Amino acid sequence: MFYEILAEDMSFDQKMEEIAKVLPQILRYPEKASARILFGPYSYKSPVFKQGKYQISSSNIPKNEEKSHALWLELFYKDLSLKNNYEPFTSDEKQKLDFIAKILSVFIDKEIEAKKVRYDYDFLLGSTNEIPYSLNSEGKIVYISPNIQEYGLRPEQMHSRPFADYVCLGDRDEWLNIFNKIKSVDNLPLKAQIRIQNGNKELHWFQNRIDPIYDEMGNFLGINGIANDINRRKEAEIHSQKQSNAFRFLARACNQLVDPFFEDIDLLIEPILEKIREILDADSIFIYELNHSENNMHLTHYTCVPPLKGRCELAMDKLSSLSTAQFPTVIEKFQ
Repeated sequence: MFYEILAEDMSFDQKMEEIAKVLPQILRYPEKASARILFGPYSYKSPVFKQGKYQISSSNIPKNEEKSHALWLELFYKDLSLKNNYEPFTSDEKQKLDFIAKILSVFIDKEIEAKKVRYDYDFLLGSTNEIPYSLNSEGKIVYISPNIQEYGLRPEQMHSRPFADYVCLGDRDEWLNIFNKIKSVDNLPLKAQIRIQNGNKELHWFQNRIDPIYDEMGNFLGINGIANDINRRKEAEIHSQKQSNAFRFLARACNQLVDPFFEDIDLLIEPILEKIREILDADSIFIYELNHSENNMHLTHYTCVPPLKGRCELAMDKLSSLSTAQFPTVIEKFQ
């Protein structure tokens, strides 16, 4: 049972939690027991953990010279009625607990060694902007460079989770399609521009170069990928495209405005203002006309970004109440 858990495709923390969950089963009364695994500063507990008055611990197994890295396995009974002065734990249960502790000790040694190798690899890549990663055949993360931390994500939390979980929802289908078809593609590496999302819903554009991994028998094992940050370039492209579209719209609109047969100018004014606001990257645009009879300015059209609508309406009211003579001075203040 414990070997199966350690062989599962899970993170180190998940494996420790699963072992803590099943550890009470080595006792005579598992339904009344709680378990805890202590490894240095880390603690892993069984569900509904209760530290009772009856306790048994594994023999201490130091992982190095530092006391903080010792490994302990503990089992507790809280509500257990004993008759005839029976001991709560048997010698056989103690032996089982020590044996499991030794199994975990060997496993942890291997994990530490693997982390040292990954650390050396990460150190070599630490000065680059690239983010190497590896996925298994199910698309779950086997490795990802610590460089991903610059984007609000933690490698240890990403391990064993589907890479698609971190892909923006709008790009997820495209990513899954790429992952599923990579085995049948001849022109490699595949390239894909996708947005990665962190826990704060912040998006970053990445250019991905992806290669499949096969074993000696030709079985698909997963992919190796390298992600490059292209966020600034992509945002500049999107902004440029928006401006190009806006200019094309304005060109068509101007042709309609000078068309003598075009009657309803108001239909064009508001979308024109919106496009001009986008080009100027402005918060708002107002159009006022001189009211000759009352010697003041009259608002005819306006546009603003939705979050500033209330503020814009206050500004409009203030401007509308001014005389023609006051208007230019106030406009300078608004600018």
